[in-house]
Amino acid sequence: MNTLLMRLQVPLVVLALLVSVGNRLNAQSPAMNLPGLMFDSILVFSGDNVFSSQRNGVSYGKTQQLAFHYTSNEQVLRVECYKRENFKGDLRLLGSGDYDILDSLDLIADTFYRFRIRFKNLSETEFPSLTFTTFRTNGSSVNFQIPLFPYTTTEAAFYPGNDDLYLGESRKFELVTNNIENLVLDGIWRTSGTYSYRLVRAENTAFIFVEPQALGEHPIEVTLKTKRPQLDADGDPSFYLSPINHTFNVRNSRHVFLRMDVREIVRDPKNPEPIEVQIENNRRLQIGKTYRIEASEDVGGQLIAELFTQRRMTNDKVICDLRPYGDHRIQDGFLFIKDGDTPVFMTNIEITPLPSVSKLSVLRHSEDWSSNLAIKPGEVFDLRIEGNNLKKARFFFEELIVVSSDSVAQSDLSRNYRIEVPINVSKRSLNLYDGSSPTGFRFNVVEHQKPRKLDFVYIDYGEGAQEVDLINQPILYAQTVKDLVITFDRDKIDKGELLYGRQHLQIKARIEDKDGNLIETRNLGAFTVCPGEASPRHEFYPNSGCRLDDVYLNSYLSRKTHSLNEWSRIELTIEHLASSYSNEPGYSQRIVIYNQRRAAFDVEVSIPAGLITQKIGRGESLSPLFNGIGFAMVAQFSFYKPDEIYRLQPFKMGVGFLAQNAFNFNPEAERDLGLIFITSAYPVRRTGKFNFPLFGGFGYFMQDNAFFFMIGPGIQVSF
Repeated sequence: MNTLLMRLQVPLVVLALLVSVGNRLNAQSPAMNLPGLMFDSILVFSGDNVFSSQRNGVSYGKTQQLAFHYTSNEQVLRVECYKRENFKGDLRLLGSGDYDILDSLDLIADTFYRFRIRFKNLSETEFPSLTFTTFRTNGSSVNFQIPLFPYTTTEAAFYPGNDDLYLGESRKFELVTNNIENLVLDGIWRTSGTYSYRLVRAENTAFIFVEPQALGEHPIEVTLKTKRPQLDADGDPSFYLSPINHTFNVRNSRHVFLRMDVREIVRDPKNPEPIEVQIENNRRLQIGKTYRIEASEDVGGQLIAELFTQRRMTNDKVICDLRPYGDHRIQDGFLFIKDGDTPVFMTNIEITPLPSVSKLSVLRHSEDWSSNLAIKPGEVFDLRIEGNNLKKARFFFEELIVVSSDSVAQSDLSRNYRIEVPINVSKRSLNLYDGSSPTGFRFNVVEHQKPRKLDFVYIDYGEGAQEVDLINQPILYAQTVKDLVITFDRDKIDKGELLYGRQHLQIKARIEDKDGNLIETRNLGAFTVCPGEASPRHEFYPNSGCRLDDVYLNSYLSRKTHSLNEWSRIELTIEHLASSYSNEPGYSQRIVIYNQRRAAFDVEVSIPAGLITQKIGRGESLSPLFNGIGFAMVAQFSFYKPDEIYRLQPFKMGVGFLAQNAFNFNPEAERDLGLIFITSAYPVRRTGKFNFPLFGGFGYFMQDNAFFFMIGPGIQVSF
């Protein structure tokens, strides 16, 4: 009954502490210096409480962090970031493996950014932070972090009920707590006065095992450590709870308890050799006898080990050979040393199997845990090892660098590490060892395969090699394109620690005439370009399958580039092969080259109507308008605008023949054939089979032996 009343008091204590924490939330704390020039202040809404970067900054671990109180490992936060007045950049919130983004980043009233996140496991999250990225005007990006300092309220106590303990016996008590996820329950034996104790977790219940070492009434003080701190009365973080004190009455054991000089034994089923141990001497312990060690006092208990007594020593110990056959944990109860089926002594040791690894999981930035053990040179990732009895393991990572180890999260069932892969890692397969024995798990080293911008691809159409990603407008080339050569600067692909790996490209070509009619289209195929000797991974890219020589367009075309007519259009598309990149879209660049001409030559037939002609030096009056329809054949040049595509100037020049009054059937009409130099202007249309130009020029009538000039409209027919 007293135990029940004491258990009911726990929620009241927790409630009182929560009220105390709520009162401290409004206490003034140092303001947090926000990085960059983006934010004036940040508000964090956690439950019913509001935390501010101006009042809840905490200096911890040589960094300033924004503190907030949480009540759940899956705590939901609403965050408001008030931007500075002069900040106009593009801001984004980056994802994290520590939390899920519930509401994306939104700018409210051009004043503050708002978003919501939900943590996955706050008690186990290392270095939680909010990571933002902003883009500069030149297209580059800058990342900055807001470190977070979550704290919570944790209470724990245990109520024995019966204060009697027996010497040498380990007794288990339940720890009553409001936050088991935040307690460090590592199972390590510790000493407090005349007691040994350990803290363990079984499923969702915490236990304390207490083992007395002296008779009489003695106090015990147990100090619990937490994964996440709580704030003390001064607002400082503390990772330790108030000590738990209790006094037990220790009595003599019901069976004689014999202590061994070892507390833990690792059992190797493949090694039949016994383990030498020392056990306390007792007059009833016979030398040269084999005793059974079982987990039950009753007849027919499970055989855990056999104990063979060799000889007594002068230090009142007995040397024995211990042959373990089964597993036993101290928290599971005592071990009984039996003579046949009769228990004569008690002891308690832990017998565990060799460490075994059952699963490896990898966590990369902005991704979830994965069992994919493919790793890349230069990357850093978190590794979780799962199995049994892992605290006894001594892991060795072949060629890998252990950046850090999470000592708080280590247990018999899991180990956590942060691993870096060297850029110059030399093997394709890296084993995980426990000591010198392979665990059966290995990492596969794969090369990076990320699309790089096409600054390593060049084309040469007659003016020297040009970087394709800098070509952002059509090229007008006034000379003959003898060939179009595509080259690759392989040393540009990998630079220093920035690795991209093989580049898988696809190149397509399309040829059109000046009127847009298709002449030819070709898919040149897929090309693999490997990083050159400047890459730190060059020797790991085999040359087989890599394109080493240049690509010549004419070797793929049936209609060669040097045979194309004026203003023909060569379109080249260079892009990453989408099937080779599953996570990134890659880059694409389109290059257009026009076979430019300054002028064009053609022959035109015109029918001048109403052409005014005037002979020079004869004193004659102007010929009358519409005195007859003539006929002209002129070889002339058209001129193109220098910076435009296939756009003619509004005039032409040429020489030819003029048959005056060729279609005037009046017998008195004056007919003659003249050699002419003529210019024409096109005020209405500049192209077409029919047009209405304005003519002007001069010539020489061969029959009349006279020079003349002329001006007037005409009808043009082009061939």
